[in-house]
Amino acid sequence: MKREDQKRNKELEKNISLMMKECPKRYKQQKLKKKDYMLWTIRNNMIYGIMPSAGIRESDLKPVMSFFVKYKPMWIDDLLWDVIGMESNKQEPDSLRVVGAFTVGAARIYLDTIELESETTEYLEKVFYDNIETIMSQLENLTEEKYIDYLYTEKYADEYSKVLVAIHQGDRNRIKELIDTIDGNGRFINEGKLYKDWLMEYLNREQLM
Repeated sequence: MKREDQKRNKELEKNISLMMKECPKRYKQQKLKKKDYMLWTIRNNMIYGIMPSAGIRESDLKPVMSFFVKYKPMWIDDLLWDVIGMESNKQEPDSLRVVGAFTVGAARIYLDTIELESETTEYLEKVFYDNIETIMSQLENLTEEKYIDYLYTEKYADEYSKVLVAIHQGDRNRIKELIDTIDGNGRFINEGKLYKDWLMEYLNREQLM
């Protein structure tokens, strides 16, 4: 990418960052907030994250803007923290559930990349807020049921999340099926103990095995 295009790219990134900072003010009534690189909100015990981005596409040097939405039920992080001995996380700000390391992966929807007709601030703001408006109006269609469907149909959905859903549903048969798919090198290590070790202790304590 030439220096001129790098400059364009930085300007687009700067604009999207500024719009993200301003966005919660426009959507204060809907309780939209910002944490790091993510806009987020809670509705009906579901937590939603919106990640916008803009830049110069390297393949053709066209300006583009894109969005992806992530969502999950609030209870799934609570259950993870119960399992791995981090119950105190429930007292932390809810933004932890969006960007925290010890949290459950969310279902994701990647929206179509938008090729921008202009790079002016006014045009970028229009595209940005038109899309935010559309996303906000459709969040409630992303339900707990859709999250669970995503876990069991998405090829790359992790087994950690699936077993937590099975625990929540009290599905002993599915729990037993999933236990063997979780390796010993789980990503959630607390107090030197692996996720699978915490999980087995929890299941025995709750008489789910």
